[in-house]
Amino acid sequence: MNPAALSKPEVSVRPAGPEEIPAAASVVALAFQAEALTNRLFDLSHPGARRRLAREYTGAIELKWRGGDTFLVALTAGKIVGAALVNTPGQTRRANRPAILISTARLILGLLGLVGSVRWRRLRPTWKAARPPKTLPRSRDTLVGIAVAPDKQGKGIGRMLLDATRRLSEDNPESAGTYLFTADETNREIYARFGYTVVKRATADGGFTVHHMFRPRSGKAPGPDRP
Repeated sequence: MNPAALSKPEVSVRPAGPEEIPAAASVVALAFQAEALTNRLFDLSHPGARRRLAREYTGAIELKWRGGDTFLVALTAGKIVGAALVNTPGQTRRANRPAILISTARLILGLLGLVGSVRWRRLRPTWKAARPPKTLPRSRDTLVGIAVAPDKQGKGIGRMLLDATRRLSEDNPESAGTYLFTADETNREIYARFGYTVVKRATADGGFTVHHMFRPRSGKAPGPDRP
């Protein structure tokens, strides 16, 4: 059995197949638009800006999958209703370097369409607040993004995705645990219930706070690597 695969009646969670990546990426990209960090950095008052951002988020997520990230999907009745993207230690690229470079160039060109929607003054302080703490173990999983379709929230799908994410780390001897960050207080409380603890709070201008959280693998504890 795949260590990341979980199931319960009518819902299953497993690694995404190549043909499922675009649909799964779209689910995550749509959810990102509602996050505090996204709305701090982008003016999404115009529908065109929301469409362009969703398209670029989708492209960025697909690029990370080609780079070796694990993409978990939650399905019900064959439809993708949730997804989680995880960067893991020792992962292997699914595409060769030239293909990844071409995709990266296309993504950068696409981002030019969002120049007018970026809140530039907030970019640098937000980037600094979102940087991972230096005290984290270098060999760790990173939960890049997680999302559940709005009409399927509150049904335990997020819990299943978080459980599958935990199992990825538990089954990987190279991983010290799983790291994530969030600027949403509600999300912080949810992650805390799943064993994540705040290892650093970073505040940018206007009181904007980023919570850096870590859940250690069994027998591990957050902290700097030891020689």
